[in-house]
Amino acid sequence: MARPSMNGWWQCCQCFQEVNSAFYGRDCTGCGHSHDGDCCYNLGSTPLKTVVPPRKPVYLRSRPQCLPIFIDKYFVNACADSGSQVNCIMAEYALYLGAFVQPAVRKFKLPIQGRFLHSIGHTTLNCRFPGEGNAVIRTIFIVFPRLTTRVIFGIEFLTSTQIWSKHRHRLKDIETVNPAKIPPRPLIRSVRGTEMASVECWIDGIPLHSLPDTGADLNLISADFAASIIRKRQEQAAQQINRFETTTIEFADRSTVATQGTVLLTISFHEPSKCLDSTYELAASSHAGASQPERSRVPSNSRLIETFHIVEGLEPNVILCETLLATVDAFNQHRQNFVSSIRDTVDCVAVGKEKKGKERKQTVQVRPLEDTAARLTDDYNNASDSYQKALDKIEDQLLGGEIEEGDVPTLQAHAYQAFLDWARQNKARFDRFRPNFLEQKFPAGIEEPTDQAQQP
Repeated sequence: MARPSMNGWWQCCQCFQEVNSAFYGRDCTGCGHSHDGDCCYNLGSTPLKTVVPPRKPVYLRSRPQCLPIFIDKYFVNACADSGSQVNCIMAEYALYLGAFVQPAVRKFKLPIQGRFLHSIGHTTLNCRFPGEGNAVIRTIFIVFPRLTTRVIFGIEFLTSTQIWSKHRHRLKDIETVNPAKIPPRPLIRSVRGTEMASVECWIDGIPLHSLPDTGADLNLISADFAASIIRKRQEQAAQQINRFETTTIEFADRSTVATQGTVLLTISFHEPSKCLDSTYELAASSHAGASQPERSRVPSNSRLIETFHIVEGLEPNVILCETLLATVDAFNQHRQNFVSSIRDTVDCVAVGKEKKGKERKQTVQVRPLEDTAARLTDDYNNASDSYQKALDKIEDQLLGGEIEEGDVPTLQAHAYQAFLDWARQNKARFDRFRPNFLEQKFPAGIEEPTDQAQQP
C-alpha cells in the first residue's frame, strides 16, 4: 500500500473521508486522524466516488413531561413520579384548594442516606383528567409543609390509571405547556417509604436493581458504586470520572446537594450478550442534525451510553431519570424487569353479573398454575408488601404511644425474619428465574438466620 503523497488525493482508513493533500496534508478533515504510516489509500490525482458506510441511527431523547389534571375544580400541571410511593401535596396548596387535612405525622425517606421528611397529615380530593368527561378519581394525598413541586402523583396512582400504557397522551411536554415552569436546577422528587419499586438493568455490564424515577431530571449514581466500576476498568480512559462537570440537585423537601462529577456508562435492560453490538447515545431534538437518520423507537435490546451524576451517600446504587425511562418505554418494553410495588392494579374492582341457578353448582377442573418468572414476581410483591405493612404498623404503634422506642428494633427484626424465611423457602425459584436477586436484596446472606433488621 502506497504512502499518501503530498500532491494527490487519499482516503482516510478511519472515517473513509477523501482528502486533498495539497490543501490539508496528512491530517484527515473528517476525523483528524494523521496518516504518517501505510494505513490509507493513495487515490492519485482525482478522488473516487467513495461509498461511505451508513451512519448509525440517531434516537431522540424524550422531553420532560408533566401530568395536567383537575384537582377538585382547580387545574394543575402535576408531576408524574414513579420514584414516589405516595401522592404528595404541599400544605399551602392544599389549603388553597380548600381541602380538609386530617393531622397525622409520618416519616418518609429521601433517596440519600440520613435524609427524611415528615408529613403533617393527609387529605382526600377528587381528581379528573381534562377532556375525559366527569369521571372522578377519589385520591388520597399525603400533606407536606414543604415540597419542591405543588403536587406529585406516586407510582400506585400512575399504574392504576394506566398512564404509561394506555394513556400516554395524558402526559404533556413541560416546555410546550409552560416553559416558565422549567426548574432552575435539576430536581429529584422521590418520596419513599420502606420498600420501593426497582428495575433490573445492566450498568456497564454489571447487573443491578435501580430506582426508576420519572420525577428525576438526571441519572444519578452513588459515589461508592461509581468508584467500584472505575476500579474494575482502570485501563479504559472513557470510564474515568469527570470531576469538573458538577451541579447542584434539589430534593423533594427543597434541600440540595452538590454532585461530585459525572461518568459515562452503558446501560441496557437485557444481558449484554443478548444486546446489539452497537451502542447509542441519545440526542436532544435540537442536536440531532438534519443529515442523520432519526428513529422514533429504541430497540429493546440496545445498549445506551448515558451520563450519570455522582452523589455521595445516594441510597440506591443508581437512579434512572425520566427522559431515559420514557425514551426506552421502560414501563412497557421492559415490564418484566420490574419488581416490588409496580403491579397491575387496574382490575381491583370486579365487574360482572351474579351466577344463577345451575351455574352455581357447576364446577371447573383447574390445573395447577405453572411456575413462571411473572408468578414469582407476584409472590415476591406480596411478601414484600406484608413486610412493609408490618414495618408501617410498628411505626404507627410508636407514634401512637402503644410501644416503647426500645421495642422497635426487636419488632423490626421479627418482621424482617419472617420476610427472610419466605426468601429461604423460595430460593430455588429465585435461582431459576432471577439469579443473584436475593443476594442483592439480602446482602447479609439468606443461608444463616439473622436477628438483625435490615431492609431488603
